[in-house]
Formats: sequence, structure tokens, C-alpha cells
Amino acid sequence: MKKIYRFLLVLLVVITLASCNKKATKDDNNNSNDNNISKYEPLVTSFNHNKSIKQLKFINIPEEAIQIGYFGSSNILLEAEYIDGTTDRMHITEKMFSEDKLDEFKTPGKKYFDFVYMNNHIPLRFELKEAETPAKFTVNFVDKDGNLLESKTVKYLDGVKYTGNKNLSYVFNNRYYKYVDKWDQNLNHIYANITTKPLFEECAIEYSYDDYYKENDYLYNVVATSGTADAKKALVYIGRLNNSPLVSLGTKTREHYKDTEYEYDIDKNVSKPNFLYAYSNTVKNRVLNAYYHEVMQQPFYDSYVFNAYLLSIDSTNFIRDLSDVGFNPTSLSPISRSGYETSYKSLFNIMYVDPLYNTYMADNSNLLSLQEDDLLGNYELCLMADLDIYLYLDFSIQNDYGTYNYYLSNVQLAVTYVAETVRMDYVYKKDNNESYSNDLLVSNAILSDTLTLSL
Repeated sequence: MKKIYRFLLVLLVVITLASCNKKATKDDNNNSNDNNISKYEPLVTSFNHNKSIKQLKFINIPEEAIQIGYFGSSNILLEAEYIDGTTDRMHITEKMFSEDKLDEFKTPGKKYFDFVYMNNHIPLRFELKEAETPAKFTVNFVDKDGNLLESKTVKYLDGVKYTGNKNLSYVFNNRYYKYVDKWDQNLNHIYANITTKPLFEECAIEYSYDDYYKENDYLYNVVATSGTADAKKALVYIGRLNNSPLVSLGTKTREHYKDTEYEYDIDKNVSKPNFLYAYSNTVKNRVLNAYYHEVMQQPFYDSYVFNAYLLSIDSTNFIRDLSDVGFNPTSLSPISRSGYETSYKSLFNIMYVDPLYNTYMADNSNLLSLQEDDLLGNYELCLMADLDIYLYLDFSIQNDYGTYNYYLSNVQLAVTYVAETVRMDYVYKKDNNESYSNDLLVSNAILSDTLTLSL
């Protein structure tokens, strides 16, 4: 029985893709078996693995030579007779043969293949001849949604490579799916028309920017202003960093599914000021790692930002609190988001630390429980929250014959946390290097358009 199932497992690999419904005609390959194959229908794409096979044999082998490139449409069948007396028949194509045997299909002459099943030899003999019309096939490369990326015509049993746009990675359900330059079908030897989709590697997103400007019609959001055109202040919301780790308790590797409980080291004696200091630099580095200043995009409206080099910030350009630059956090209206409304609770002001500190200090905050079917790999336990990011600007406005020019004199970043998202949670990585962060985009063009429409 074990040998039977091993053989069946091999046969499952021979499922015909593009050829099983394609019948040969005398016009295309001069090897028509239509009159014979009709009596064997319907065909199966795999044999019934719940039944024991008594005998296997090849049937419907054409007497005439098969044209090279048209073996898959010659309608040769593999018949399985089960112990219960029933039979199934499978359409045979080049897929049944190992890649090192495929060269035999490129040359004319008599061919013999010996298949072994339970110490019995199952012979397959047929003849090949040169094709009147050389066979060519179409390979369609499509994206994950089925949209055509590239189409190529390939000679029989030649290989093919994708040369189109490779920017196919995407984010879904807060996971990053990285295109790995591989496809879901074997492209080394093409013997049928095929459509193939890219393969992806699932990666953890350590801190993902949510592209708020796309949600907001390719504009940021000016939430507060003060001053005159000669000395203006503005607070501009640019987006949210989701699931941002603030404090890490370290990483533990899950090697066995039976292990479901993990305890991490934690400092329960840390004071609130030291706690704030401990995560401040970490958060600044995470924000800066995601921060990307784009200078080349053209504004839609006739407006420009000058001294834009100030938008290329560093760790010294963070505000402790919005009140330090003249804005009262309690008087600012939040922006309605699809998830949680925006926050004005500063991550760096000691007066707002309690929700973070209390979550970190809570009982069992350093314990991680996993389900038995959770993945093997690395689990980093962290204090996490979603962070809202604002640009604080000092600038002047000059109207030059209908063109609005904004002259920056000071740029800083304000980082707040969304209280509803504060939690102890894990970041999963299959390996230690598998993670992703997308860009926290600050664009000269989007900023100038935002100021023009808002001020």
C-alpha cells in the first residue's frame, strides 16, 4: 500500500494544465485521435488517492509519428484500473516527464520510456517527426490580481524569463508581500500556453506609513495656523505610522509548535522619566528611518516651497510638545480617520506618559501566549502604538503675480500616540532579517499644494 501511495503522489504532479481540453486536428498536427479518445471521456486530472490501483497502462497511443511540439495534443492517456474494478484515465503531457528527459522530445525518431510501478514496467513507445509548423506557445505574466504584465511567445521546450516591471510587492492586512522574482509555474521548459502569477515572501511590517495624503486627495492637512503672511506658523498633519514598536523586550525563537508560552525580561523598577528617555531615541530613529523627503515632484497648483532643505530633518528636529510652539493640544480638533481619530498626545512630554507607562508595568505585560498553529520563527515582544506625525512650520508667504511662494525658516516634527492603540504586542519575523518599512513621504509639491488650498 505504501508503494501504491508513493506512486500516486508522483502521478499527482502530472496534472495537465493547458492541454487537457485541447484536441488535436489533422490540420494542426496530423495526429488526430479524436475518434478513439471520445470513447474514453470524461478524463480526470488526477487519480483517486482513496482507492488502491490494480494496474496502470498507457492507451490511445497514435500509430503515426507525432509532430515535434504537439505531444501534449496527441491524446495519449494513462489508464488506472482500481481494485474495485473501476477505471480512470488521465491525459498525458510533457509534465509527466522529468526535465532531464525532455530533450528526447526535441528530436525525431522512435522513443521509449520505461515507467516502473510496483516492480512492473509500464512501457510508453511512440515516434516523433519534424513539425510542418514549429510549435510556439504564449506565456502570459499577470500580477496578483490577474492583470497582464507581459506576454511572450516561446518556442517548444525553450525557457522564458520575465523582463517587465518588477515593482510587484504589496501590503495587505498589515503584512508586506515581497516579490521574490519567482513565478507559480515552471518556466524552464514551455510546452503549452500558460498564465503565471508572481510568488511573494510574507514579511513583517515593523512600522508602516499609511499614505494619508492619498486618502486626502493627495494633500496633507493643515490643522492649525497663526500669525501673518510675513511670519506664519502652521501645524500640518502628514500621516500615521502604524504598529510602531516603542520599547522592545527582546526576541525569542519559537522552534516547536508545542511551545506556546514565553516570558521576556522586563525592568519593572524603571521610573517614568527614565522610561520616557529610554524610548525617545528609539522612536526618533524609527520615524527618521521611514521619513523620506521628495524634492522632484511637480506641484499641481502654481506654488513653490523655498528653503526646502529644511525638510530634510534629523534627530534634533523633534518637538517635545505642541504647546512649546504655541499650539494648545486640548483646543485642536482631531481629524476623522477610518480607524482612530488623530491624536495630540505628545510621545515626548512626561504629562502624557501614563497610558504608555501603565501598559508597560501591568501584570504579565512581559508574557506572550501563542496558539499551537502560530508560525515557527522569531517573536519580538514590544510596547506598541500607532503614531501620528505632524510638521511644524515657520514660514512667510509671498504672492508673486499669482504664484504663491512659501519661504521656510524652521521645520520640526511632532509625534503623538493614539491612546486606543497602546498595547503589548509582538512583531513576527520568519528570520531575523525579514522586515519592512515603507516611506513616510514629505513632498515639496504636496506641501505647497496643501498650503495653497488651506491658507
